[in-house]
Amino acid sequence: MKNLLTRALTGAAFLIVMVGAIRFGSFPLLGLFMFIVFLAVYEFFSLTGLKQARLPVGAIAAVLLACSPWVAWVDISLMFLLAFVLICLMAFFIKPNAAIEVSMQSVFALIWIAVPFVLLLHIGFEATYHDRPSYQWLLAYFVLLWVNDTFAYLIGKAIGRHPLAPKVSAGKTIEGTLGGIIFTIGAAIMMARVFHLFPLYKALFLALVLSPIAVASDLFESLWKRKAGVKDSGNILPGHGGMLDRFDSVFFTAPCFYAIMQL
Repeated sequence: MKNLLTRALTGAAFLIVMVGAIRFGSFPLLGLFMFIVFLAVYEFFSLTGLKQARLPVGAIAAVLLACSPWVAWVDISLMFLLAFVLICLMAFFIKPNAAIEVSMQSVFALIWIAVPFVLLLHIGFEATYHDRPSYQWLLAYFVLLWVNDTFAYLIGKAIGRHPLAPKVSAGKTIEGTLGGIIFTIGAAIMMARVFHLFPLYKALFLALVLSPIAVASDLFESLWKRKAGVKDSGNILPGHGGMLDRFDSVFFTAPCFYAIMQL
């Protein structure tokens, strides 16, 4: 009960920060995303054991994110290539006997963690997106993820009996996963019918795509934690763990959401 209360209070506080940053957009959103990406990269290298890379690669990821709203897509690609060159050069000084490992994991961290937030920031920095205020799309995206995560957790705790992937994450159940998908579909229908944000077919498509991919994204992050032998990636968010734990579903779903928005 105490852990549930801690989780709820932390979640509520962070929800206020997230919604505020999304609603005001631009620089508040950029600042929050830079903070998230820096800490997520920092935690990732803590999991891999390459702790010397945490600060420099985290800083590079945050700087790339900070520059992305003002440059074209082709220039973003160039920026990431230059970052790769810089990281490869730095790797010889960070850990000479594991320079290749540092380089490859750094590139992985940039693609896995930073790029999804670059895509979301591309939406959030626009005043309007597809003829609507851009913050509405980001709120819709995160609401779908939060609904999926919250109800998967609650239903899994209440009636979960059958593990979904016991070798990866002991806490996830088939019942909880199905419950999360069902409630996410319900939230998507409400967005379509009550708030008229999406056509119904697109809302359903989003829910059916994002919900299971969010679970897969969560499990993928759990693989890294299992490899490192830890329960949480960090402890900055009491009851939730670290930034990787809190935003693990974003890493796979943000590219899918951005792609669907182009349809």
